[in-house]
Amino acid sequence: MARIERFEDIEAWKAARELANFAYDLTAKPRFARDFGLRDQIQRAAVSVMSNIGYITNDELDAGIRLAEKTSRLIAGFIAYLESVEG
Repeated sequence: MARIERFEDIEAWKAARELANFAYDLTAKPRFARDFGLRDQIQRAAVSVMSNIGYITNDELDAGIRLAEKTSRLIAGFIAYLESVEG
C-alpha cells in the first residue's frame, strides 16, 4: 500500500472527488439547473462525502451503509409502486 502523506493520497477521497464531479456534471443538465434547491442539495451532499472522510469509525460507516442501502431499497420499491398505479 502506498504511503499516505496528505489527504489527497487517500483512495476513498479520490473516489469521493469523482462522485462530486459526477454530481456537478449531472446537476448542470437543464432538468436540474431549473430546480435550484434540489441541485444545491445534491451538490452539497456529494461534496460532504469528500469533506468528511476520516471523521467516523468503521462501525459508524457500516451502520450508515446499512441505512443507505435500506433507504435505497425502500425508494426503489416506492418507485415501482408508483409506476404500477400509473400504468
